[in-house]
Amino acid sequence: MKEKKLETKVLISSGIGSVMEMYDFSLYAYFAPIIATLFFPVDNPLISLIATFGVFSIGYLMRPLGALIFGHLGDIIGRKRMLIISVLLMGIPTFLTGCLPNYDEIGILAPIFLLLVRMLQGLSVGSEFAGATVFIGEHATNHTRGFLCSWVIFGIMLGLLIGSSSAAWVSSGLSHEALLSWGWRVLFLLSIVITPIAYYIRKSLPETPIFLELQRSNLLEKTPLKILFKHHLSSIVNAAGITWICAACVGLIFVYMSSYLTTVLHFHFSDALIMNSLSMLFVIALIPFMGALSDRYGRKTLLFCGTLGLLIFGYPLFFWLTHTHSQIEITLALFCLGFFSSAILGTFGATIIEMFPSNVRYSGVAISYNVMAGTGPLIASFLILVTNDPASPSYYLLATALVSLFFILRLKRLA
Repeated sequence: MKEKKLETKVLISSGIGSVMEMYDFSLYAYFAPIIATLFFPVDNPLISLIATFGVFSIGYLMRPLGALIFGHLGDIIGRKRMLIISVLLMGIPTFLTGCLPNYDEIGILAPIFLLLVRMLQGLSVGSEFAGATVFIGEHATNHTRGFLCSWVIFGIMLGLLIGSSSAAWVSSGLSHEALLSWGWRVLFLLSIVITPIAYYIRKSLPETPIFLELQRSNLLEKTPLKILFKHHLSSIVNAAGITWICAACVGLIFVYMSSYLTTVLHFHFSDALIMNSLSMLFVIALIPFMGALSDRYGRKTLLFCGTLGLLIFGYPLFFWLTHTHSQIEITLALFCLGFFSSAILGTFGATIIEMFPSNVRYSGVAISYNVMAGTGPLIASFLILVTNDPASPSYYLLATALVSLFFILRLKRLA
């Protein structure tokens, strides 16, 4: 009973941190059309949006650096300490984003300052998923790891949903002028309240028993990155290959979708956010179920089915999106994309931590997870610009699915 209570506490505490981190990080994407207008004012709104998502992607490009730094430290000084640091490194820059003056007020300094705070956030996100997943996974048993680790992705998606629905609520309740003037800032400024709560929750967590055992047995690596790249390079490559489809699901189908519906398909900003939020709510409900299925039928089976589904139906579903003006039909298409994504997202966390030994696990998971992440929105916007085909983001989705399917088929049966 005591172990069960501890497991529940670890699950809830880690999950809350993931919710907060992705809420903070995703607000930028959901307000991208607004930020594009205020910080990158140009005549072509698509080019302005590309510049905005370019800065968004810079945050992601900082993630490998964050993975190297925090992964290394997580294998040396502990999982818990890195989780605490990542919360602070996300929350403070989010608050600062809400304080930034726009282009009309300080000119070129506005996008430069915006770039700097996104870089700090990127460092934090480079640690968050790896830290939370390793932390939960090392508290779990082999028979429950898929289900329990799926709650990290559940928290990430819930954070995206809260960001999306909050943005929808603010944008629908304010005039466009008020939204541009001050409304978009409110949700960023709320981070000053949320961050101390997440910090306190994580500070109360116990270190993982596996790390404590490594510590007691004097088996901690002094140079975990050196050991990782020398002896486990193939695991990094395989894990990164599988990660690509996971990153495409989150970045393209959920983070980018509201901007896509607004800028490309010309739906009202608040309507786009509502449709996106409904699809995420559907996926969130499925993720723990998929994680539990992976404990029973194996990680490889779930990953294969979800990725193959996106490979087969990705283009038809995007084609459907671009050839209907019905909000119901668009929501159904998003639900279909979300169903296949949930099989990947619910299984992914347990899969990747099981690919690395405990002495280099934090580093291995952090680097593998972050090396392929974050460029989906930028590539999707660029594809539309150069092809003039509104369904062209599906090309990126199909390419990632094809590559990841190759690495999934190489997996040994997990769980």
